Amino acid sequence: MTAFANLELRIYWMTLFVSLPAGGVLNTFPTETACREQWIAVRWPSGVRCDKCRSDSVIWMDERDTYRCRDCRRQFSPTTGTILHRSRLPIRTWFRTAEHLIRKIAPRTDLAVPSDRVIGATVGVDHTTAKPMRKTILTDLAPGGCGLFREAICQRPVGPPIDVATNADLHLDWLLSQIDVLDFPSTRLS
Repeated sequence: MTAFANLELRIYWMTLFVSLPAGGVLNTFPTETACREQWIAVRWPSGVRCDKCRSDSVIWMDERDTYRCRDCRRQFSPTTGTILHRSRLPIRTWFRTAEHLIRKIAPRTDLAVPSDRVIGATVGVDHTTAKPMRKTILTDLAPGGCGLFREAICQRPVGPPIDVATNADLHLDWLLSQIDVLDFPSTRLS
């Protein structure tokens, strides 16, 4: 990897890091319902639509935690057809894991990814469950990924001042300076 490519990746991950909610994802989305509502808002910014016929005539069925399309009668969940399709884990666990990965990867100069065991122990899942979670989240968060997690949990708009060129050393320095300005809890750069 060239030095420039590494700099671009560091800037990308630090931008994700700085755009996380200051109080953390779990404080910002304290319940599974809050996480589901955020996922829905990101997935369907113009309102929920049937994933089969694209109708907006849908109803929420509390007893099944699914939507039902009034036009084609299809039942679907907020995660149907997304990277979380068929996941049995709560969306909140996915949000927490995505935040953990961003907080651990971004400050490192080598952009090393935590092991499955570390991720599992941190978020309360077995390491065999953490492995596909890590792959799914990193695929989504990567530059060019679909970005559902990025849009869902990275809440703050972040951009350098106009006198700082993007994707340059000064851009990275500015992002690093924002950690102190934004008062991130228990953040240590390595």
